[in-house]
Amino acid sequence: MDTLYFGTAGKPQGMENESTVNAVRKIADLGLGCLEIEFVRGVQMGEGKAADVGAVARELN
Repeated sequence: MDTLYFGTAGKPQGMENESTVNAVRKIADLGLGCLEIEFVRGVQMGEGKAADVGAVARELN
């Protein structure tokens, strides 16, 4: 591993009602390198949305 990433556990404060894709963008704007997506009560994300989140994360990384 060549890089150590720092980020938040869950969406940044004040973004509770925002989409996960927007949270990934906000993390990048804050200069952080990752976002832990919390699935506390089970996985509530479909394959399409997961693909969208992954695409944005790869674009910003």
